[in-house]
Amino acid sequence: MLLFVGGLACGIFWSASQSRVPDRVADDEPSRPVAAPVAIVLVASDGSAVAEAIDRASGGGGFSHAYVDAGHASAILDYRPGAGVHWAPRDAYADRGAARIELGGRAVEQLFGCARARVGQPFDAAGLLVGSDSLANCTGLIYGCLPPELRAQLGGSGRPVAPNDLARIFGAQVGKTVTWSEES
Repeated sequence: MLLFVGGLACGIFWSASQSRVPDRVADDEPSRPVAAPVAIVLVASDGSAVAEAIDRASGGGGFSHAYVDAGHASAILDYRPGAGVHWAPRDAYADRGAARIELGGRAVEQLFGCARARVGQPFDAAGLLVGSDSLANCTGLIYGCLPPELRAQLGGSGRPVAPNDLARIFGAQVGKTVTWSEES
């Protein structure tokens, strides 16, 4: 229940607390080197009331947001209220601590292809309210695009997945990089 309340607070107040983050880079996809790494980036709480509530509600691991680093030189794949799934400037969260989970194996192209295909989808406020794990929050974008066997490690469907859940599964900590592949 606490996780649901934290997710709801995220959905209602996130855009106000993140107003300094530009909405979009451009409508067109930025260029990406073929062999560019793909990573899940967990963003540390910025100390705001909303970010702290999200962190506490999801286990207190220190994280309150997540995005996909698809290896573009200038942009990241981000998902937030008011902007939906979009390309955001690479330095959008540069003033906050972060942890990187660099993926290997088939998870790389699955995450990238799936998230990229969702660019332009609006924020799913209804999914957040009913506890959907598909595209209900920033981590829902990532969760829904991971291979099924990896999603199974994150928990059952029907509950929102939070950045701290990913941190626990992958052993991520602020300021650290974790390398993961099917063989890990």
